[in-house]
Amino acid sequence: MQKKRFLYAVLLIIILPFVYADEEGVIYSGTIYSNQTEKVGIGNQTFTFDLIGSGHLIVDLPSYARLIVQNGSCDSKEGYDICTNGSTFLYYDNNLNKEVYSIDVKIYKFEKKAEIELTKIIESAYLLIDEETKINIELENTGDTKAVDIVYLDIIPSDFEIVKTVDVIIEKINSTHRNIRWEGSLLKGKKTTFVYKIKALNKITFESKPSLAYNDGVEIIKADTGTQTITVPDYRLNMTYGLDKEKIKIDGEASLDIILTNIDDKKDFWGTSLIITIPQGLEIMTNSEKLIKDENGLRWTGKISKQGSVKFNIKLKGKFIKNHTLGIKTAFSINGTKKNIEKTINLEVYGDTLTIEPIIDKSVQSSAESDIFIQVRNPSTKYSFKDVELTLESNIPGIEKIKRNLGKILKPLGHVQINNISFIAPEQNKDYSINITLRYLSEYGQFIKVKQEHIVTVIRGEDKEERYSPETVVEETIQEPKKIIKETQEEESKEKDIFISNIIMKLFGIIFIALIVSYFYLIKSKFTKT
Repeated sequence: MQKKRFLYAVLLIIILPFVYADEEGVIYSGTIYSNQTEKVGIGNQTFTFDLIGSGHLIVDLPSYARLIVQNGSCDSKEGYDICTNGSTFLYYDNNLNKEVYSIDVKIYKFEKKAEIELTKIIESAYLLIDEETKINIELENTGDTKAVDIVYLDIIPSDFEIVKTVDVIIEKINSTHRNIRWEGSLLKGKKTTFVYKIKALNKITFESKPSLAYNDGVEIIKADTGTQTITVPDYRLNMTYGLDKEKIKIDGEASLDIILTNIDDKKDFWGTSLIITIPQGLEIMTNSEKLIKDENGLRWTGKISKQGSVKFNIKLKGKFIKNHTLGIKTAFSINGTKKNIEKTINLEVYGDTLTIEPIIDKSVQSSAESDIFIQVRNPSTKYSFKDVELTLESNIPGIEKIKRNLGKILKPLGHVQINNISFIAPEQNKDYSINITLRYLSEYGQFIKVKQEHIVTVIRGEDKEERYSPETVVEETIQEPKKIIKETQEEESKEKDIFISNIIMKLFGIIFIALIVSYFYLIKSKFTKT
């Protein structure tokens, strides 16, 4: 009877599954027996149980830490709670000479998690263009453990300028957006704050929704930060402007149009001003009567009636070869506050310039001499250039800075050639640079510089003993089959000699055996006769 009870208990241990209870936090519920050590796999973790008598359950945790749980009690370690509900006597095991008990066990796992709360305060969610607002961010860890890998991101469109930051970094995403980024960690109960300030540049309705992600100790959490709207209305004074050409040849003309419009339907704008800064390389040919010319450009001050507009037109001539920047600034008052609108616009002036036409070797053998030929050409059919000066500089050893005056006047379609520049290539195998600069004076009194850089690669000579000529390769290729044939013939000759030797040895063996047999046969015949 006792044997049957023991067999029943063993079968119960084998068949009994590990049950995941519905109770919150329970990761294992089962029965442990005192007649054997039992290992329980829960996920990828292993727990080992030993029931000592009826009163002590010894548990080895996955980390090999040990926990002793008294009968009918709970104990905790490393985030696990292990509880027993009282042991039961089953039978007496004669083989083990001891009483066998069972005990019901439950394992609870309570994850300690971090939780980040975000508070975002925008000082003003309604901005006029050129106005600024401060954004204050507070992050607080209200959870039970440390939060790590916290990343806060706020994508700011280029309609705002980021004018100030404290404890954050600015990342450029593309031409239209930038990131405000904060990274770090927070201990339980701790908080951090950071600030950034933005300035409105254009009309926009911006839905501000930063992203917040962090590791709560168990997994990556992506928090909902909520959405706040920042509204920037258009200027009460609207300015449109544009050039009829973005690029003109020297002595060519471009037309600049500017329109100021009061979009307010209730108020006139008094004391509105317009300032146009014209660089010296552009000449003002004609302008609207309303505009007054001064040393910096043009200006106007006047009134714009409600929903009225004022138009301006300026003709500009290109004098200097350059990409010129014009400044446009208008100012007006609204509700006693002065507002400014500042814009820039570019006009490129191009023309015939002197060209440098050098002949320079791209690669030179070390220790070899190389020549440099330079031709300077005036491609213009109209303009002459004065005080032409050429400078050549290089990091090639032995080439000193060379400066040549190529004449006081280089007439249209004229050219000058320089032939007597040479150098010895250094031993070091590397790339060297040769820089050529041409400086001259145009007919408009503008100094112009033209620069070119040329890379020269020095190739070091190889040691002749390490080089293989084609003849050597061919000779080796011809000789190799002859060697193989010779070796094959020698092997065949050896095999033939061995074969003949084997036949001779076999013949001698047969003859020797035949002689012995004949000898015994003669002796036997002799004894028979006797």
